[in-house]
Amino acid sequence: MRFYQRGLLSVLACLLLLSGLLVTTPQHAMAARSWPLVSSGANNENVITIQYLLRFKGYDLAVDGAFGPGTTSVVQAFQADQGLVADGVVGAQTWERLAYQVAYGANSVVVTAAQRQLKYTHGYSQLTTDGAFGADTDAAVRAFQASRQIVQNGIMGLDTWAALVGNGGSAPGGISPAAQAQMDAMYNHARAHSLGYAPDGRCYYHVANYIDAVGYGYISVNGFNAAIDPGYYAEARQFAEYLNQNGNAERLGMRRLNLDNPYEAPAGAIVVVRAGTPGTAHPTAGDIAIAGGNGEFYNGGMMGYGGSGNFYPGNNYVLGIYIPNI
Repeated sequence: MRFYQRGLLSVLACLLLLSGLLVTTPQHAMAARSWPLVSSGANNENVITIQYLLRFKGYDLAVDGAFGPGTTSVVQAFQADQGLVADGVVGAQTWERLAYQVAYGANSVVVTAAQRQLKYTHGYSQLTTDGAFGADTDAAVRAFQASRQIVQNGIMGLDTWAALVGNGGSAPGGISPAAQAQMDAMYNHARAHSLGYAPDGRCYYHVANYIDAVGYGYISVNGFNAAIDPGYYAEARQFAEYLNQNGNAERLGMRRLNLDNPYEAPAGAIVVVRAGTPGTAHPTAGDIAIAGGNGEFYNGGMMGYGGSGNFYPGNNYVLGIYIPNI
């Protein structure tokens, strides 16, 4: 992609300093649904979903996203109560007993779990995770169903739940071989075009050209201009702003990881941070780069954000960390 050939982009300033209604779902045959396996050691959005669903069922446990001994014990208790093998692993049978049908008007932690998946895993950033199944949640569920070729009825049934949690993990889990191949190609290309150089203030330009060179998600080689609305070309932060709305990330075959520290991003991931992030200087532009997975970041030069310690839990520096979802 060549911004300057189309006159759509000014020189980008990415200058760096030093570089209600809840009913139990009927049990159907599971052959058509693909549920993820989640077990001890996992730490991602799917664990949060499991913990919320268990709390709704009356089990006492913290909702912290960490599948530790406490969560394992509660999962085993739930499985025993349901007549399942109490192995502590949340697979298809356990998911289908946990998943509850929710629809417009519902208000519970089950809705919160669905809202979090839609917001943090699938890019419906306009949602508020308040547990209230109102018009915004209904619209997001219907849009998600359309994107997965599920009946667009706005009801969170088993098929919709299975699709929703199917990519609800965080890196490195849940990366398909095809996605990993794209990430490897992105890492190699971005590093080769940044190694030994200092950032030149055109971070978005460089990363857009990397995407054009190797493809990413559903964005094909030389397909950046066709994929990203030109109203979001001016500053690096706008790439994340575009992906984080209206399900655009999912439509473009990308997944936003539930991470708030770029130093935890896997190699080949796209990292976008807001203005004011350590390592950046421009008052509005923010920054975009390809993660090296080793403390390095590439965007036409070698740069960094001052170390992992600058990204305390719950910080708002990171606008998005994206990997292919193909």
